Amino acid sequence: MTKKILLVDDDIDLVEQNKMILKEKGYEVLTSHTAKDALKLLESNKPDLIILDVMMEHRSAGFVFARELGKKYENIPVILLSGDQQKADWLGEDDNTWGQIVKFLEKPIKPDELENVIQKVLKNA
Repeated sequence: MTKKILLVDDDIDLVEQNKMILKEKGYEVLTSHTAKDALKLLESNKPDLIILDVMMEHRSAGFVFARELGKKYENIPVILLSGDQQKADWLGEDDNTWGQIVKFLEKPIKPDELENVIQKVLKNA
């Protein structure tokens, strides 16, 4: 069965690059450039994995989105991407809404490294 991945990032070039590479690897890929649009997309599509940028519409849009996921879609694993490693400190909060975040990766990440992480996450999901 083909695994479905949702890429959520405001960097259009990065999304298109990763989409192309992941499709070549056999994944079905959905994309969104805003957290708001991604939430709408989730109403009709349930991905096996979400790859989520932290800073989109605002500096913490990815965290806000992750909290919403924790309330409605807690069984979907999330890989967070950010160019700011300090953003990972937010994940230390004593809050179970972060439970679906399985990995924090610093940008830029090479597509083959990202694909390796995806394989491990999907294997353990």
